[in-house]
Amino acid sequence: SRCLAQAAHGGSALVASGCSVASFWVHSLCPAMYLKLICRLMLMLSMTQGALSDGSGSADCPCVDPDLPQYFSPTSCSVNVQHNGVKYCYPKDYGASQCRAWDYTLGPDCADASGNVKADAPDWCSAQWCFVDSSCKVATQASVYFPQVNGLLLSYGTCGYTNSFQRVAMAESMRGATLKVHTLNEPPMVYPDRLATHNTTGRGLVWDLYTDIFNSSGVQAVYKDLQPYNGSSWDACVHNVALGFLDLCLGTFWETAERRDIVTFVTPFEADNFYLVVLEPSKADVDLWIVFDPFTGRLWACILAMIVFVATIIYILERAAEGPDHPHFHGENFIEGTTESTYLACIGFWSGGVAHNPVTPGGRMVTLAFGIFLTLVLAGYTANLTSFLSLRHPQTTQDLYDVVEQGGKLCMWSSVYRSFIANHPTLALSVVLVSSTEEAMEKLDAGLCTGVINSKFENDKVLSQVEHCNKFQVGSPVMTLMLSQPVNYEYSRGMSYWMTKKTSEKAELEKTYQPPDNCADYVPIEVSKQMDISDFYGTLLLTLIATIFGLIIRAVRYGYSKYHGQDFNANPNVGGGDSPATEAA
Repeated sequence: SRCLAQAAHGGSALVASGCSVASFWVHSLCPAMYLKLICRLMLMLSMTQGALSDGSGSADCPCVDPDLPQYFSPTSCSVNVQHNGVKYCYPKDYGASQCRAWDYTLGPDCADASGNVKADAPDWCSAQWCFVDSSCKVATQASVYFPQVNGLLLSYGTCGYTNSFQRVAMAESMRGATLKVHTLNEPPMVYPDRLATHNTTGRGLVWDLYTDIFNSSGVQAVYKDLQPYNGSSWDACVHNVALGFLDLCLGTFWETAERRDIVTFVTPFEADNFYLVVLEPSKADVDLWIVFDPFTGRLWACILAMIVFVATIIYILERAAEGPDHPHFHGENFIEGTTESTYLACIGFWSGGVAHNPVTPGGRMVTLAFGIFLTLVLAGYTANLTSFLSLRHPQTTQDLYDVVEQGGKLCMWSSVYRSFIANHPTLALSVVLVSSTEEAMEKLDAGLCTGVINSKFENDKVLSQVEHCNKFQVGSPVMTLMLSQPVNYEYSRGMSYWMTKKTSEKAELEKTYQPPDNCADYVPIEVSKQMDISDFYGTLLLTLIATIFGLIIRAVRYGYSKYHGQDFNANPNVGGGDSPATEAA
């Protein structure tokens, strides 16, 4: 890498010679061939850059000599350059007439006082550039080191390099400027009334972050009041910046399309997702039909059908064994017999145990399965009924379309209305506009809204407060907006540079200003879920299999009786077991 950096400083010829040295190292020290390949690729890159420039810039943007010494008094230095008040000596032909990595051996960023390249030198130190005039048709920038030379331009593009030095230009562009700033009252982002020496934390996440940016960029902030405006403080701030009364507003602002039409913003420091917020359902009034709530209607129908089915099967299996000791089915016809069997099955269901007393093997098999069915169903019913009686409330809203379908209204900030409707145009008539989160929550408590469309950033602050512990986010995000600050166009690039650079500081400040969760000990009302057929698939399947198995046993025994010439109806237990009919015989 050192070889290639030197090559960039001196031109493509050094790349070739440097790669020869690197190739020797590869042959001598490394058995792998990958380094040779990389070296050759770098050589090709240098040849490509040579195609863009012959050393004096491209045809559309030739290098020029601005004759820098004429702007300086004769000294031991050819050219005096100041960085943060410190003077450095630069050569008199600095940046003149040809493409070179002019900064490679110069301080303070790229080299030490002896011209030795720093190990942590920025990547722009090895990039080639030169001074150009205003007729240049490729990317240029004004000189940062020589602001006293009016109209002095330089270009990396004419030499075939990208301008990574531009970041430095942005960082220096605001130094010495005085910005008119307004701070919103937006805890925990901004506490405008706190003193700088507040005993617990600073003056808010945004305030502290921008104070650090002002100090690093050399900006002086002068704090101003807002001009009168008919709207929220956030809208007023945007309007004041757009009119030039302010250069910057400290707070958190959603970058909406309407706001971007009139003002520029600093690079966003966070994406803010919007969610539906609803009230936790309250407990319902007394309901006479609550005893049926643990099961769905179709499960009740399934249970009833299973009772009738099993009762009929038991009657079919047991009617031939009717006698003094087995008087359950003394009806003269099928309807009377199945009715009596169904009655016994119902008695068994509601009493928690079977009421039949079967004597045939098939009947006993079916009755055993029916007993298991009764035990599991009644256990599920009892457990779920207890839950419904103690913790019952209506079904919760799942998304914003549930609110609208139930005839409800959605409260939201007026500043995000158009962004919301762009994503959900069918809900335009179901919106109630508010100017703050506090107003939205008040309307939700008063029943004027069924739900609130609010950002997670706002919800994190509000829903952790005691008075709002009965509210919660539901569903997935309904839209996303960027959070940023409106800024005068003149300072937008510089502020954006510093905002990006201060990302790590922002992460630390977020920990400092994390709002306390006052709802940690809050116990929400639990939701009781109705049990459905799917909850009893296993029980129903077991009962059905046992019933079929009982019928198979009867069929086998019937066939056995016929095979041996016996009267099955006279002795339904033929083949094993005693029955009243057998004993009588």
